[in-house]
Parts: sequence; C-alpha cells; structure tokens
Amino acid sequence: MVTFITLFLSLIAGEQPIEVAVGDEVAQVELWLDGASIGVLEKEPWKLTYDFGTHLAPRELVAIAKNPRGEESGRARLLINVPRPRAGAALRVRKDGAQHRGELTWQAVDLPDPTNISLQLDGQPLEVANHRDFLLPELDSQVLHFLTAEVTFPNEVAARAWTSFGGQFVGQTEAELTAVAILGKKPKSNLGASQMAGWFLRDGNPIPVVALEKGPAEILMVRAPAAQDPLMELGKVVSAHDPTSAGEFTGDPMEGLSRSLEPNDRFNVLSTWTRNASGRRSSASLFQMLIRDRRVTRKGIPVILTQLFPPIPPVTTHRIGDAVAAAGRAAASNSLPRAVILVLNGEPVDPSFHKPQQVRGYLSDLGVPLWVWNITGRKHRPKPRSWGRTQNISTTTSLRKALARLRGHLDRQQIVWLEGSHLPQSIELSKEAENEIELVR
Repeated sequence: MVTFITLFLSLIAGEQPIEVAVGDEVAQVELWLDGASIGVLEKEPWKLTYDFGTHLAPRELVAIAKNPRGEESGRARLLINVPRPRAGAALRVRKDGAQHRGELTWQAVDLPDPTNISLQLDGQPLEVANHRDFLLPELDSQVLHFLTAEVTFPNEVAARAWTSFGGQFVGQTEAELTAVAILGKKPKSNLGASQMAGWFLRDGNPIPVVALEKGPAEILMVRAPAAQDPLMELGKVVSAHDPTSAGEFTGDPMEGLSRSLEPNDRFNVLSTWTRNASGRRSSASLFQMLIRDRRVTRKGIPVILTQLFPPIPPVTTHRIGDAVAAAGRAAASNSLPRAVILVLNGEPVDPSFHKPQQVRGYLSDLGVPLWVWNITGRKHRPKPRSWGRTQNISTTTSLRKALARLRGHLDRQQIVWLEGSHLPQSIELSKEAENEIELVR
C-alpha cells in the first residue's frame, strides 16, 4: 500500500517536497513523473525533494510500492496542476438487482448546505427524492448511459460530477472520464458523439467517446491594477453641458452593451494579490474570487469590468501572471465551456513566478482560451507585448466588438467526454476530426 501525503493543491513549479505513506510490507517506493523515474525511496522518511522546473503544465505523479521480493504491492496516482474546484462532488453507480442505483456525495470548503441539486440522465432531467441514494429507471444495460450531477451552494459556487455505465462498460459499473473542450469548424454543425468514433487519439491510439455536452460557460477575469483608472473613465459619462455638475454621473455608457452572460453562466473576478504572503511557489494559486454575491453577475461583464472594484489591501504585491494561471485552472474545473479574460493598461510590472509565455502554454494545455484586452486611458501607455496579441477596449465600440467575439467563441464550445483519465495535453485529433472540429486552446 502507498498513498501521497503531499497533495499539491495549488500550482506547482520549482523545488517541492514529495512525501508518501506506506504499509508494513513495503520495502521500496519508485516515483515516476510523466512516465520518467525521478527517484526511489527505501526507508523513513519516505520523502524527497524534486525540482519541477519552471515549465507550468499538467503533470502525472505515480508512486509504485514494492515488497521485499521486488513485487508491486500497490500504486498511487496524483495529477498536478490540474483543475480543482472549490467545492467537490462525486457520483457512483452500482447494480441493484436488474436496475442501477446512484449515490451522490458532495463537500465544500467553508460553505453551508447546497441550495440546489440537479441530476441529468442521458441529457434529460432526473427527479429523485433522495440525492444521496437513488434508484435509476430501468435501462438497457447494453447501451452506454451518461449521468451528471450539479450541486449548487450559496453565491452560486457549484460542483459537478459525472459518470457513465452500461454499453462497453458492462461487467464494470462505471468508468473514469476526461472532459475535452472543442469547437465546430462548420456553421451550425450538428455533430453527435456517435459520429466522433476514432476522432480523439492518445499516443496514436483512439480514445472511445462517451458523450457530447453543451452547458453554461465558466468565465474568469483578471484586471491589472494599472487598468482600474482608465476602466472607470470608460464606465462613466460626465456632463459637458452643466458646469456645476462637477463630474457627476449623468448616464451609464455600459447600459446599451450586451451583458455577454447567459442566465446560467458563471462569472467571477480573480484578485491579483494572494492570500498567502509567504511568497513560496506552491502558493501561486491562492487568489481570491472577488464576487461573493451572484446578484452582482446579473449586471453583466461591461458593468463589472468598468464600475465594480473591490478595495485592495495595503502593502500588496500584484502577481498578474500567477493569477491568470490560477484563473485558467479554475475556469476548467467544472468541465464547461470556458474563458479567461486578462485586462491590461500597458506592460505591467509583474513579480509572478510564472511568466506570460509559460502561462499561455499552461492555459493552452488545459484547453482554456485566454482573451487579453488592453485599455490605453489618458496616459496612453505603450501596447503590452509580453502577453502576445491583444484587443483594444478603450472605447465602447471596441469593447462591444471584444464582447461579441468572446460570446461567439463561448457559444461554439462543446464538451466531449472521453473514456479514461488523460492529461489534457496528451489528447490529439485524427485527420478526419481536423476537418470538422478543433481543440479549444
């Protein structure tokens, strides 16, 4: 037996301790990272320090325990730098005579009981009396079935869980699944999961497609501190006709812009300052979600972007690149259509551990598109170059265009569920698939 004591709950780079706990009969533990050996532990303490380098990417860490005869006696697998939601849920399906029974569990950090729980079976709502233990309707066991659950907590913090059973999984109750975000290349494409057989590959081998799903969007925004003043200027109209107005608001220029959010979309703004002041690399994802009341998101992206700014703590170091990396991981956490928006005003001073090129690569690996918007303001700072291509939003007209592009992209995204557990960057498309779809990057 072997289990990981070090769980790596935040973004990981640089030197980090790796510690495991073992059973009585374990004489040796081999540690493997992404298929390559990184060390062997043979005695107490079952621990080593490993340098993960500066490259930020989803990683797979495996510990293999061996007994005194050199035989494998257990293994543990830990995924690093992958999405981890604030709240969690798990679905389990088991046989109950001729039918199946579902079990749903959930937990959340510092949150009370759920405000709503919903289930879907094969894309259709499923009503049950007890969400923790429920009997599923009679189903054809030779057909693959897809069960999903969403548990919503106060302020719209939500956790999703999913599983599949039946069909090719007859003989085993359920299977591990991996969600992949895709875009259809053809207008009004009406593809189904059955048409995608052989489209997704890992190491050249096809991965079975379990289901295709379209859901609400998960959107996170990071604003550089220097962008606040020009954003506030964009978000107000000062009377030019009444000299006694002294700069009072006479209207809302954002009122005519689309909210750019559908009713069930999830939107939040991530702080650029971390709650952990230690400065360690392992703290690089501990950033606050600044919107705590779901009613705020009903105002829409334009109003939140230009008019709602929470107070910034004194003596604060802003880590923009690290915040964007954390936003990408959070945006992918519930396996929904997703996007991260970064708003800049010129080239930022940024002491982040992870540099823009590394962060862009990490979000690409996760399948999270990054939209970089630049607002010039009165000081007309030079266009930021470290983050690559940007879109100017210095006028309501240019902001409207940026919002339309964002919304169009989100509306085209779909989620494909693949059999098995895979690191997202290990999945490729077949030649046939490339004519119809592309992976979201």
